[in-house]
Amino acid sequence: MTTQPTNYQELHRHLKTMNAIAPQMKQAVDAAREHDRRLSELEAQMSVAYRVATETRDQRNHAFVTGGNTTPHNGASGRAEMDALAKYARAGIEIHNTISTAEPAEGGYTVTPVLADTLRSKLHDMSAMARIVSNAALDQGNTWLQPINTTLSGATWVAEKDARNANAAPTFEQAEITLDELASLVPITQRALDDSFYDLGGFLTENMGAQFARSIGDALLNGDGDKKPDGLLSYDTTDEADGVRDWFKLQHINTEVAGSFGADGNAGAEKLIDLAYSLRAPYRPNARWMMTRATASVIRKMKDEEGRYLWRDALSEGQPATLLGHPVELDEFMPEIGTNALAVAFGDFAQAYTMVSRPGLRLLRDPYTVKGSVLFYAYQRVGGGLINSEAVKFLRFGVTPGD
Repeated sequence: MTTQPTNYQELHRHLKTMNAIAPQMKQAVDAAREHDRRLSELEAQMSVAYRVATETRDQRNHAFVTGGNTTPHNGASGRAEMDALAKYARAGIEIHNTISTAEPAEGGYTVTPVLADTLRSKLHDMSAMARIVSNAALDQGNTWLQPINTTLSGATWVAEKDARNANAAPTFEQAEITLDELASLVPITQRALDDSFYDLGGFLTENMGAQFARSIGDALLNGDGDKKPDGLLSYDTTDEADGVRDWFKLQHINTEVAGSFGADGNAGAEKLIDLAYSLRAPYRPNARWMMTRATASVIRKMKDEEGRYLWRDALSEGQPATLLGHPVELDEFMPEIGTNALAVAFGDFAQAYTMVSRPGLRLLRDPYTVKGSVLFYAYQRVGGGLINSEAVKFLRFGVTPGD
């Protein structure tokens, strides 16, 4: 009998306690729900922002390749152009509403928007470098000149009545990018041309688009300047910091192990962190990584000292994975990990490198040179070069000389 009041009193005390903390529990639950809601909104906003940025970049690249037209050639309009291209290929019939003729010659030069569209699309798919560098169109001439201010003139603190002396004059360099011609020659037999069921327009756009895209993507990174652009990897590199080395030399950080991140499990993570923080503040907001898939597979397994992966998969579909908080671009034309290889790049590639092109893509039909076949010759003029060596850095899988 004596235990019942005690149990009742204890139960009553617990109920009072629960009632007392109930508002706090509700507040905590509401806060958690609000946090989840805001997180969902943030992910949605990031997804929309990434999509808009990608579409804007694609339209800019599209306008650059096709000569200012920002409307993709798809749907009925694109199909009409493909049909017109097929008619031109089979019989040399020029349809002025869909294929505009410029400087007509014996075989007929044409500018084909749908072919340029396919090139842009395939270049976007095959080359991360082409997607993220700056694009410029050169309507006349063969050389793109861009002055570069390499040092600021500075400013001086003065009192109200102090003399205002002139500051030192800024220093300028000049980037010179020459357009080189990229050509593709595709032979098609007359028998194939005579087969009406054969999608000739589709074949030409896909085949030539793929050839051009692969060649341009490779040249933007590995071109040696001999009849092709000066690729980003063709410039000399040094371990000297910004402000010390020559303007057109790039900075690298050595792994200190030839062809490897090193045996120490944390060595690779530390070198990636060193590389990320070697980039100065003006270039960090739009900085991203670039590497091959094989290199990414090595880095993806790396963890920090607390066992957390450095690599983060995308929060939502369509967004890139991130490494140390920055997006990762995969480009098959980057070098693989090897002795002294510059296998990892980090920076703002749009500020570092400019791709220049003569708008439009030209096509020539030649039914005379090879009997029984028609040759289709397409060409475009493209150039590229380094503009700002401070905007991108490399991880070099080698040892510092003298160490």
